[in-house]
Amino acid sequence: MAEAVSHRFGGRSSVSAYDLDFLVNYLVEQSLAADAEELAADAFAFGDEFPEGDRLFLGGYEQVFRDRFSQFDIRTGQRVAKVRQVGAEVVLETQNETHVTDRVVITIPLGVLKTRDVQFDPPLPDDQRAAIGQLGMGCLNKLYLRFDHVFWPEDVEGFLYRSPVPGQWSLWLNQAFYTGQPILLAFNAGGFGREIERRLDADVVDEAMAVVRMMMGSQAPDPIAHQITRWNSDPFSRGSYSFIAPGVTTGTIQTLARPVNNRLFFAGEATATDFPSTVHGAYLSGRRVAEQISQDQISRW
Repeated sequence: MAEAVSHRFGGRSSVSAYDLDFLVNYLVEQSLAADAEELAADAFAFGDEFPEGDRLFLGGYEQVFRDRFSQFDIRTGQRVAKVRQVGAEVVLETQNETHVTDRVVITIPLGVLKTRDVQFDPPLPDDQRAAIGQLGMGCLNKLYLRFDHVFWPEDVEGFLYRSPVPGQWSLWLNQAFYTGQPILLAFNAGGFGREIERRLDADVVDEAMAVVRMMMGSQAPDPIAHQITRWNSDPFSRGSYSFIAPGVTTGTIQTLARPVNNRLFFAGEATATDFPSTVHGAYLSGRRVAEQISQDQISRW
């Protein structure tokens, strides 16, 4: 990806190396949650895009499902360690229970599939395991800073900061624009996003506040609260969302999404050829699997 962008813009004398790196980070790395060197040159060419802009779910994603699925027996805190196919049944072994069913929809994040924290018995087909290895798992970490009042322009969606190192604390979202709350949100993607996970909260906040004061003035007050994501270290995600690495094709994604013995069905954003790496892609993949299971039941009748 980096070479492709450099070829596109590098010949223009008006574009400096710094500007090129900054542009790549803003347009590519922050969106795809990976460093340019990790991405395929046509990573943006996969799938469609909704014509509308981004939206914030102010009440959290839980509100999408809370009422619709309230009648189902939903059990949380069940950490699956092994998925076993035994004849016509699938056995799920958790840390404290065993569940037996005839079909399972697997939405395990790609990052967790890569670590093999969940064992499959028998193992997944060779080409499916190869697809898991070929697809990339990105990292986009966020830092929320809450203040006791808004001291920045409220009528803009966000801010870009020309940091000494392009891509470090360069993209900020103005939460006050959407919510009226005095919150700034910083994004850090790829290698730098992973790097800050190893730092103490206080050190991360101090570094971010130095940037805030560069942008908004030295009198900017300290935050009264903060929240930091560490998606790469999260054992239930091992990253933020998938990306298209060199050598990956739509066939790679379709291989990952292929049912196994009509018992194991795979959903999630990494299995979506349309809208990959997004929440709506994950949602649509669930609808795809529901249709696959429904058609399988009809064929059995």
